[in-house]
Amino acid sequence: MSQSRPMNEDRWPAHPRKLGIVHAAVICLLEKGITRLANATSRDIVRQADVSLGNL
Repeated sequence: MSQSRPMNEDRWPAHPRKLGIVHAAVICLLEKGITRLANATSRDIVRQADVSLGNL
């Protein structure tokens, strides 16, 4: 049985596109506010992140 190791940022860096998507989601949250976050669509996030809907 193999032991699982916690993910280490140095060993498994996040892909820049993933970081961009997370950043875009945070921007949408800040722009729309927590109470209106439900109104933020995946299209808002992909537009902010400048990625395709398929990449999301």
